[in-house]
Amino acid sequence: MERTSSFILDQGALSFQATEYDVFEKFSSNFLKGLRAVEEAVNLSYTDRIGLRYLDAVFPKSGETLRDYLCGSLLGLTEKLEETVVHAFSETLVKTDSINVRSRVIIQDGEVGFPPDLQPLTLNLPERFRHLQGRHAIMDTDGWFDTREAFKLERISEQLTLIHTGIDRAFRASVTENALKAWG
Repeated sequence: MERTSSFILDQGALSFQATEYDVFEKFSSNFLKGLRAVEEAVNLSYTDRIGLRYLDAVFPKSGETLRDYLCGSLLGLTEKLEETVVHAFSETLVKTDSINVRSRVIIQDGEVGFPPDLQPLTLNLPERFRHLQGRHAIMDTDGWFDTREAFKLERISEQLTLIHTGIDRAFRASVTENALKAWG
């Protein structure tokens, strides 16, 4: 009703997206309810890819900079050049067992930005982001399994938890102690 979450169903995928994220357990429960409904309607036989993707907007408070929130290696030349930052980009891809985690950080000046593959945004953006302006970072962290397996909701739930754990490790490696305290 509020247009803060939706399912996208196409021929080969079911996606659940949300602009108001509370906790992983609630998000994954909602996704699994939708997946269960699809499975009951069409009797799914396998999965090829299970994934999670998080976008986190980092807008420093007045008197602070992105360095207060992000580790220095993600900042590029943004603190060394005075010009408007069109964008600075950092990407790291890691693999642990069968989990892939890609961590991207995009720094830019202006309104809150979204990766091009998520445009146009069809959900409502939370009020707290609508009027923000200035230098900010979008942390775009994507984790996935890409192994074909028989369809089992319990296994998918386990995979989502493992992916979330991998993404959380990448997120914590990207931010400062100050950031964790501020967002705690």
